[in-house]
Parts: sequence; C-alpha cells; structure tokens
Amino acid sequence: MRNVRPKSVVTLFVVFTLCTCIDPYTPKLNEYDSLLVVDGLITDANTSYTVRLSRTIQNQNISPTMVADANMYITDDAGNTANLNNIGGGIYKTDSLGFTGYIGRTYTLHITTSAGDEYVSDPSTMQSVPDIDSIYFAKDQELVNNGTQSQEGISIYLDSKAGNNQYYR
Repeated sequence: MRNVRPKSVVTLFVVFTLCTCIDPYTPKLNEYDSLLVVDGLITDANTSYTVRLSRTIQNQNISPTMVADANMYITDDAGNTANLNNIGGGIYKTDSLGFTGYIGRTYTLHITTSAGDEYVSDPSTMQSVPDIDSIYFAKDQELVNNGTQSQEGISIYLDSKAGNNQYYR
C-alpha cells in the first residue's frame, strides 16, 4: 500500500474544486400539462384557514394563473364539513368560528373547478407537534442567480423531541 502525502491530497482537492462548475439546467418541455396547485395548511389554531389555488406554468418568468370560482370544502373523519369561501384571486378561506382542526382527526380536501373537474386529496391525520429542545444558527452560504453567485447568510436549526410526525413548518 502506497503512502499518500498531505501535499498531494491538498493539490487534488484544489484541482477538483477549481475544475468543478455548476451549470443551470433548463428542461425542454415538449408536452406541457397545466396542473392544479393547492397550497394550504390546517392546524389546531383557532383561526381561518387559507387555501390558494393556481395552475402550473411553463415559463418561470410569468406569474402563475390563479384559479377562481372553484367550490371547495373540507371533511373530517367525525362527519363534519366546512366550506371554504372564495374571497377572490384564487384564495379561499374557512370561517374561523365554524371550523377548527383537532389533533388526531383525519381531514380531506374536496375541490370542484368551474370547468367541472373534481379533485379529492388523500386523507391526512393531524399530528401533534413535538416539544422543541433547542434552536440555534450557523453561518452559511447558498448559490443564487442560477448558481452564478454566492450569497452569505445564516441557517436556523431546530432540535425537537422524537415524535411520529415527519412534517414540520
């Protein structure tokens, strides 16, 4: 077995670092389908819940098309139903007095667009939130402008107690 000198390792590291580059990738999409995008969150907070409906776009330089005039409601496993009111611009809200999420219940979102298309989400059970052990930060940097520039900042980290939930916000 040959002994590698530290100077050789450093030289190889520098060569690989300088010769590596990041090229932006822009896919060529020949067949494009405009898909429905649903952005919403239900918690156990006593507040109105908001769901935004939009369509996917093929060009990243334009704003997404918001979906107006859909009928939307939420059901739970206890047989309750809550309608979402269209407040305009593709934004729909529940009544804060008429609907509150509960930990352990399972919720399903139902959507019917003005074109008659029907969508039903998979049932999702609201999990409890584990307690936070610690919050800390570290200096970090990320690539911006399609990987052509580096921007410095901080990353914020959170440690929590073990739980059965894989989704955090």
